Amino acid sequence: MSTSPSTPRSRGEQLTGTREVCSLGEAQQATTVVTELKYPGTIPDFLAWRVARAPEAIACYHREGASGWLATTWSAYARAVQQIASFLRRRGLGQGDRVGIMIPTGREWEYAEKAALSLGCVVVGIEPHATSQHKRYVIRESGAKALVVSSYDDLAALDNGPVDSLKLVLSLEDAAAQGGDNVVHWSAALGEVDDLDEHLPRDSDPATLIYTSGTTGDPKGILYTHRQCMLACQSLLEVYDNFGADDNVICWMPLASLFQRIMNLCAIGTGSQVYFIADPQAVMESVAEIKPAVFIGVPRFYEKLHSGILERIAGMSPPMRRLVTMALDIGRRQAAATNGEPSSTQAQSLAYRIADRLILSRFRGVMGGNIQYLISGSAPCPSAVLEFFEAIGMPLLEAYGMSENIIPVTANAPGDYRLGSVGKPMRLNDVLIADDGEVLVRGEGVFSGYYGENGADSGFNAEGFFASGDYGHFDDEGYLFLQGRKNEIVKTSTGRRIALNRVEARLKQVPLIDQVV
Repeated sequence: MSTSPSTPRSRGEQLTGTREVCSLGEAQQATTVVTELKYPGTIPDFLAWRVARAPEAIACYHREGASGWLATTWSAYARAVQQIASFLRRRGLGQGDRVGIMIPTGREWEYAEKAALSLGCVVVGIEPHATSQHKRYVIRESGAKALVVSSYDDLAALDNGPVDSLKLVLSLEDAAAQGGDNVVHWSAALGEVDDLDEHLPRDSDPATLIYTSGTTGDPKGILYTHRQCMLACQSLLEVYDNFGADDNVICWMPLASLFQRIMNLCAIGTGSQVYFIADPQAVMESVAEIKPAVFIGVPRFYEKLHSGILERIAGMSPPMRRLVTMALDIGRRQAAATNGEPSSTQAQSLAYRIADRLILSRFRGVMGGNIQYLISGSAPCPSAVLEFFEAIGMPLLEAYGMSENIIPVTANAPGDYRLGSVGKPMRLNDVLIADDGEVLVRGEGVFSGYYGENGADSGFNAEGFFASGDYGHFDDEGYLFLQGRKNEIVKTSTGRRIALNRVEARLKQVPLIDQVV
């Protein structure tokens, strides 16, 4: 597989004309470059670093019944982690053991994760809403020795198949008595703190084992080290560089997937407060109260939010509807001027300030009024949705990543974005376009092969680039535009390639259509 000679290699590097594709020897030399970490090299050391800097600062908030938001300080957070780690070790868990976590997003997920990691264990995130078949497969194939569940019912749904081989099952609900001797209630882990080995783990040790969705076959395991996790955290903080200690972060995406976990690591780096929301259906009830600075979601969330706002506009009186439509037009013109189109006139700037104060800021109030930008990934977002949020002053920044690279491949950055693109390559990624248009990536965040498939073809070429399976192209300014999955492209009799996901995205804009295949 050869590579295109005119593709930018990393964020901020503008290459013009042509360049020679590196030889195999040069490629191998490039991959040996070691990036200096600005933070500790392991996740337990990273947490200890934050606790030492601000032990009584607020780490996170969670809801508990009718009590509202309850705060947890970094020192209390660290103590809970130490208690659970001590308990896990007393139950025979140690370095290299796999610990599966199969509970909803919440504080307990993070406690269990950090406790397991501090022993040198490997965390296996399991989506609690996945099929029983998928969960059984992941538990069995990962070789999990312990499992954290919400209730005994979660075990019953697994038909007890892989559970018998587990050393320990921690259940959040007090239904553990129905299980065997290896099923223990969560409260039993919150006891004494033992002296733990401060030298575990090392940055080269594995930290997490994730599994692909398995939509085209059996799920595949991907192992990442502590160093790779920390590199991903550092890379995101370089792109989204206006996080601060006073900013609130909403954690509502599944923690079984990596991106939300890495964003929570970013909050450790900045000292931001994380608000845990276990029920994703309740996120809009809380967002106006929490007032996050940044919000992470999937395209379908933003599509529904956009549709809901349009319905509200359609229900306004005709004079008000005309006023709102005019304000949105002014917002679009202002956004176009900001993005390098003809300069904004003094009259346009004045009109925008008025429209923003009277109308556009009210739309931002739906998300708390403090949003600097929105982040989206996993699928393309319709252009109408992108243009709308930019017009109201909440730019929706699309990023592009894959399970096989813990560092997002590309990302639109605040003040450096292009609607419709997935942004420029992250600094630690070497991104090229093959002759057939496929996106190739190489870097320290790229996995080393699927877990348990020694010697199998993992999609790397001779130069060490991983083939993403996505078609794409760079524009003259280095922004990557995706054209669809390689296995989802339809080629017509005239030789034209059609990306079905773009057709689906347009159809989903019809109010009565929710899903398209």
